[in-house]
Amino acid sequence: GHDSAHVAEESLAVHWPHYAAYEAGEALIRQMRALDVHDTLAVSPQLPKLRGTPARVIWGASDQFQKVEYGERFARDLGISLERIDGGKHFTPEDHPERIAAALQSLVAEVEARGNF
Repeated sequence: GHDSAHVAEESLAVHWPHYAAYEAGEALIRQMRALDVHDTLAVSPQLPKLRGTPARVIWGASDQFQKVEYGERFARDLGISLERIDGGKHFTPEDHPERIAAALQSLVAEVEARGNF
């Protein structure tokens, strides 16, 4: 979910028309059925090979769909720290765009400083 009802309403106004144009209920069901944790689990053993690659893992600490423990493991596998957004839920980029933007700016600055681009 979202942190606030207002942001949730804005998000629905942006995203729902696309579902409505393509038989909303069926499209949403197809999307949800396509979610498969086995895909994620299949690639997770490869994540430690990416250590040293500039990255950020930013996670809503109150996400009930993708629990913060998943983010902790993801960050640990990449060898980086997890940036928690306390109170943040599943739609962190929509609810906390300033935090996401700051993390991305920091990442870009890090890459530029290293000359890794």
